Amino acid sequence: MYECVIFDVDGTLLDTEKATLLSLQKLLWEETSTLYPVQELSFVMGLTGVESLRRLGVKNAEAANERWNRYIKDYYHLVKVFEDIDVVLQELIHRGLKTGIVTSRTGQELNKDLGLFQLGKYFPYAVCSDDVLKPKPDPEPILKFVEVAQVHPQRTIYIGDTLNDLLAARGAGVDFGLAVWGSGCGKLPGSKYRFTSPREIKDVVLVE
Repeated sequence: MYECVIFDVDGTLLDTEKATLLSLQKLLWEETSTLYPVQELSFVMGLTGVESLRRLGVKNAEAANERWNRYIKDYYHLVKVFEDIDVVLQELIHRGLKTGIVTSRTGQELNKDLGLFQLGKYFPYAVCSDDVLKPKPDPEPILKFVEVAQVHPQRTIYIGDTLNDLLAARGAGVDFGLAVWGSGCGKLPGSKYRFTSPREIKDVVLVE
């Protein structure tokens, strides 16, 4: 049925929420002297760093984003690969499916984490926010991926954890699977599939 599985990174492959939000909280305290509750910052998951800071009213968002990326290193001990991700990726590749990434991270940010967590070998294709003019929720990143990987949209599924992921998939004409294990919500109307664990992906995409 499917020939390609595209993954989001944060909240799908990697559990980065605590590190992302705590480092953002630190940055905002310096920028605004306001201690934001972490739960009020969760909306940034799935957005680019610069867009997140702009929505929060931070001036010179580009420079502030560079500091945010430095601060997040202090919390990297909280980042981990979600359980069974490696096993699932190995099986998908063994069965001949193409795998790749579409993310709101920059290429530099992605390459750092793929190397740190030894995931790069699973992803020959990746489209990052700095590869396109319009990042998610615009469909451009997924459309670019489909073109580069030379796959058919109707035989491609994108797996992510946010509304922006769903909107990007829908706009690009590919199916969407909600990664419930990393999502802040148990349901996202419009998702074709709802995966409570990475292992459930195989039950859908490996069907003959």
